[in-house]
Amino acid sequence: MLVLARRQGESLKIGNGIEITVKQINPSHIDLRINNSKDIIIDKWKNKITQSHQEATLVSVKV
Repeated sequence: MLVLARRQGESLKIGNGIEITVKQINPSHIDLRINNSKDIIIDKWKNKITQSHQEATLVSVKV
């Protein structure tokens, strides 16, 4: 597992097809902007973390 820290406005690139930018940081959530090439499909789903009563948004990338 790789853990990276980014500030608002910063981004990271995954390969040649995906760029993830931290758009906005709020106390309850983080907004991400994901730019991808048309041949990469991105699915979004929510996974509830019952232990801490918070919601986490996960993104899976099918290549």
